[in-house]
Amino acid sequence: MAELLVVIVNWQRPGDTIECINSLKDTGVSNDEILLVDNGSQDSSVEQILAVHSGIEVECLQNNLGFAGGYNAGISRAMDEGAE
Repeated sequence: MAELLVVIVNWQRPGDTIECINSLKDTGVSNDEILLVDNGSQDSSVEQILAVHSGIEVECLQNNLGFAGGYNAGISRAMDEGAE
């Protein structure tokens, strides 16, 4: 895992999330520096996002924990894997 990790929380907004990842990549952020947390989406968000941005790390939550809960889950995972 990279020292820098950008945590992105998605909930049923794959188009917006894809655009966010596009913007990050335009600034030089690589796939291994992105962690997508899907916050219990009931649609095909993850599949749509990975169809465009395969290779990013994904954490799928069973339930929507709200933005803060989803973000905290991503931060915990990143720290567990060595991100600073």
